[in-house]
Amino acid sequence: MEAYQRELDDHSFVMEGILVKPSTNELIIDQHATLVEDKVMKVLVYLVKNRTRIVTREELFSNLWPGVFVTQDSLTRCISIIRKFWNDHSTQNKWF
Repeated sequence: MEAYQRELDDHSFVMEGILVKPSTNELIIDQHATLVEDKVMKVLVYLVKNRTRIVTREELFSNLWPGVFVTQDSLTRCISIIRKFWNDHSTQNKWF
């Protein structure tokens, strides 16, 4: 099964069997929804949209926190949340 399967009409997409709904900040697996913070979802969506190349921390900061001073810990925390969810729910954790 392809890890990134398809984008749905409402900008939601399925990745490794997990439905990602950016409009509601939900990650859904087996009809069970997990809410994530807005920034966590934005990091996830940005990484998925740019999945064919390496994305640097600086790029994430400039695109997701433009003009705002943000510590490395903020981004590390977002990625840790994403990794934990994928570790807990995916059998193919190769993205994060």
